[in-house]
Amino acid sequence: AAGVAEHWLDGGEVVVRDLPTYHGPLSYAVRRDGDTALRLTLSGDLVVPPGGFILQPPLAGPLVQVVINGRSVGDFAPDHVRCDACPAEIVLRC
Repeated sequence: AAGVAEHWLDGGEVVVRDLPTYHGPLSYAVRRDGDTALRLTLSGDLVVPPGGFILQPPLAGPLVQVVINGRSVGDFAPDHVRCDACPAEIVLRC
């Protein structure tokens, strides 16, 4: 969601469907989850690429908590996290 401007989420959800990639079509939806978090849903008929997906959320501050498919992730940088799953439900909190 690095290409999504933070203010685009003021009006609700941003959805991308069947984005062509080398690994198959990717879909995602991103929306606010309270004042300090985003909820990102990944889906698609694709193979997760080597190295996973690098997610760079449009948050106002550094990441302080990441949850992927209900599990806390401890290995993330202030501005991005790697996700090795698809489908995935991701909560990114600053």
